[in-house]
Amino acid sequence: MSNFTRSTQFSLAAGLFLLTATAGNVSDTVVQVTTLTNQAADSTINWTQLGADQTAVSASFGVTSTAGLSATVGLAATGGLATVVCSTAPPNATNCSWTGTGLPTGSEALWTTDGANGGHGPVTLTFGSSIFGAGALIQADAPGQFTAQIQAFNGAASLGSFTALSDSAGDAVYIGLKDTTAAHVSKVVFSLTACHGSCADFALGTIQLNTPSTTAYVLNLAVTPANGGTISGTLNGAPASCSSTCSVTGTGSSATLTATPAAGYTFASWTGCPTPSGATCTATLSGTLNISAAFTGSTSLTYTQGALVQNRSTGIFSRTVTVTNSGTAIAASAYVADGLPVGVSMVSPSGTTDSSAPPSGSPYLELGAIGGGGSVTKTIQFSRTGTQAITYTTRILGAGPR
Repeated sequence: MSNFTRSTQFSLAAGLFLLTATAGNVSDTVVQVTTLTNQAADSTINWTQLGADQTAVSASFGVTSTAGLSATVGLAATGGLATVVCSTAPPNATNCSWTGTGLPTGSEALWTTDGANGGHGPVTLTFGSSIFGAGALIQADAPGQFTAQIQAFNGAASLGSFTALSDSAGDAVYIGLKDTTAAHVSKVVFSLTACHGSCADFALGTIQLNTPSTTAYVLNLAVTPANGGTISGTLNGAPASCSSTCSVTGTGSSATLTATPAAGYTFASWTGCPTPSGATCTATLSGTLNISAAFTGSTSLTYTQGALVQNRSTGIFSRTVTVTNSGTAIAASAYVADGLPVGVSMVSPSGTTDSSAPPSGSPYLELGAIGGGGSVTKTIQFSRTGTQAITYTTRILGAGPR
C-alpha cells in the first residue's frame, strides 16, 4: 500500500490462496508457482535499476536481469513509480513510499500509480529471449482482499493464466508460473482481477526468472559405419543432426538424441551416452560430450561356380567360385565342401577344416571379407587318389554381419 493512500501499518495473518488455471491454446504444460522458493529462480529483474524512491517511469521502458536478459516493461500509460518498501508506516518512515505486509522491507517495487486514485496496470514484461518461467510478489494499493493474475504467452499464443487470492487484509501474494515443456515464455502479464478500489493500482516486487542456460556446449556426434544411419534430436531445443561425424554447438544443458538406421541396417548401440534407452539417448551436459551410434548391417550371400576342370599334367581339378554380398554389411566368408568322397581332398589350403557347423571336419577355403554390394572370386582345387568322382555339397559360410 502506498504512503499516499494509507497512513497506518497493518499486521496480517497468513491465509490460503485459491488457485485457478486457464488452459492456453498451446500444447505446452505450464504449472502455477505459489512461493518464491518453488520458483527456484536463477536470475531476477530488480527495480532498483529504475532509480531512487518516487522515480517516475514511462509507459514503456527497458530493464535488464541479473543474468543479462533484456526485457521491455509496459504500462497502460506514463506515470508509474519506483517505490521503496517502508519498514514502518509514516510519519516514521523516510525515503520510502510503500507500506504493508509481504513485500520485503527496504526492497524496491514497481508501483503502477497514476498519481491520483487510479493506476496504470497491468504490467507486461516482454523478454528479449524466451524463458521457462517468471513470478513476483504483488500487492494492491488499497487494503482488503484482492485477486492477482499472471498470464503467459509464446509470441501471440496464450500459454495459460493463473490467479491467486490474497488473505482478507490484502497481504502481498506470490504468483508465478513455469513452462515445463520448453523455454517458450516470451511475455508475462501481471494484473489484479478483483480488489477494493482501482485494480490498475498495485505494486509489483522483484521479478523472479527461470531462464535457459547461456553456456554453449559442444556435442561431437559420430555414426559407424558412416552410411549406417543418422543421429538427430535436440540440444536444449536446438536441432542436432549428424549423418557421419559432426559437431553441434548449442546453449542449455540437456540433449535428446535418436539414432535412425539407414535401409538395410539396424541400430546396435550407443557409445558415450550417459542415459541410453534403446535408440534414444538423453544427456545432461556439463561440457563437451562425445556420443556415437553404431549400426549393424545385413548380409545376403549368393554364389555361382564353374565346372570342375582337370589339369592333365598335374591331375589337379579346379573350378572358380564367385560369392556376392547383396547386403549392406561386411561378411567374412568361406567356401565349404561338405561330403567329399574318401580319397578326395581340397588342395588349398591343405588340412584346413570347418568345425563351425555340421558336418564337422569339412574342408574349406577362406574367401575373405566381402563388403556390402561387393563380390569375390576364388579358385577351388581338389586332388584324388584314384578315379572316384569328385562330388560334394557346396556351402558358403558367412561370419557377418559385422
